[in-house]
Amino acid sequence: MRFYQPLREDSAFGEGCARIACDTPEIRETNLQNWLLGYRTIMRPMKNAMKRWAAVALVIVSTVAFSQDSISIAMQRMTTAKVFAFGAVGFAATTSEGEIDFKIVMSLPKEKAIAAFEKLYGTGNPQAKSYALAGLRKLDRTRFRELRTSLRSSDLKVQTESGCVISEQSLREVANDLDSGKYDKWAQ
Repeated sequence: MRFYQPLREDSAFGEGCARIACDTPEIRETNLQNWLLGYRTIMRPMKNAMKRWAAVALVIVSTVAFSQDSISIAMQRMTTAKVFAFGAVGFAATTSEGEIDFKIVMSLPKEKAIAAFEKLYGTGNPQAKSYALAGLRKLDRTRFRELRTSLRSSDLKVQTESGCVISEQSLREVANDLDSGKYDKWAQ
């Protein structure tokens, strides 16, 4: 088998030049192997790097979107909270959903968190108002005292949970408990 053919003496390339005969199976296989080698050494790492950058960009974009979604979901859940609870609750001593949502809102920048708690206080049920008061006590004591003062004549009832005990207290009593520091250990 021959990989090249000598050119004729009268060719434009001159004497002693040879041209490669690319129509033989061996040459085609060699060319394919060289192309694959080039692809493996140059293109595949570039392709993998592009995949990594695309994955990083996707994570960044989805993290921002997720954080916005998680805050709005937390606010929706807190608006209709079934109980006001901090610390371990229930038979399994787990953290209540309301406390988890409370901490999500507390992780916002101070101004945004205050605005969220103000909105929660205005639109939420008595349990939600309790979480809003807890957040405002931590972030804006003056506003907390104003709201606490306005609750002196309130007869709203709050479902509270402490450990395995579910009870009912007035929103005024919950505000007094918050002000006394009863929940400070957990409301951070």
